[in-house]
Amino acid sequence: MISNQIAKAQKKVEGHNFEIRKHLLDFDNVMNEQRKVIYKIRRDILNDFENRELLQEMILDVVDRLEDANRPEKKVPLADWDWASIAQAFKNIFATDYQLTVEECSKDYTANIHNYLKSIADRILEEKFSKYDKEQVELTIKEVLLSTFDSHWKDHLLAMDHLKEGINLRSYGQKDPLVEYKREAFSLYEEMKMTIREAVVNRLYSVRLYTQEEIEVIKAEHERMLEEQLASHRAALKAQENGQNKAPLTRDQPKVGRNDACPCGSGKKFKHCHGA
Repeated sequence: MISNQIAKAQKKVEGHNFEIRKHLLDFDNVMNEQRKVIYKIRRDILNDFENRELLQEMILDVVDRLEDANRPEKKVPLADWDWASIAQAFKNIFATDYQLTVEECSKDYTANIHNYLKSIADRILEEKFSKYDKEQVELTIKEVLLSTFDSHWKDHLLAMDHLKEGINLRSYGQKDPLVEYKREAFSLYEEMKMTIREAVVNRLYSVRLYTQEEIEVIKAEHERMLEEQLASHRAALKAQENGQNKAPLTRDQPKVGRNDACPCGSGKKFKHCHGA
């Protein structure tokens, strides 16, 4: 009898633990589905798979949101829209001084505000990148896409962790925590996607690329700084060898720390670049 009671108790405990693991797995599956989508997009960006098309989709989404945000509640003539607000929002998002007008929209775009906004945005971007090398432009687009996705994805993971920590309290309100978690996780995910689109568009329209001449000047300046540091190091070694290191050594340039960015402009830490 005692053995049967122990077996029943053990079976109940194991069943309870199984339900807990299954419950946690259901929560993890929600995050896993989002992760699959983001990682696929990131792989496509790394492989340079239609990055231009992805950028155009983002611009189109941003234009749609700009149009919807300024659309009047009632159907009114185009001239009665809040064009001051539209023009200012367009300038902020696309980092431009271009002045939108209802006259231009009506005359050149048959009062189609959607085509008007999209056409002007495409023209500004084309003019911005037309004077740079195509390979440099594609690399810039890739870098902006990757850095923006990575930054916002990390913020999204943190937000999901915070959501998961307190979601079980919804059960006190007679609500299923898993259903509530899925609903709010979807809202956070959609908000993250729109934030990424706006951030990518704003960064690409704001970024300033260097011409080949400017790149050469920057390289020459970095090389000069490295040569000065190398000359100072050689002088210190020579003074030490000759016993003339009694006077304190002064540097022409501030010392570069091991974890500081390398002055050569590689973007790596000094200890992993010229400090290796």
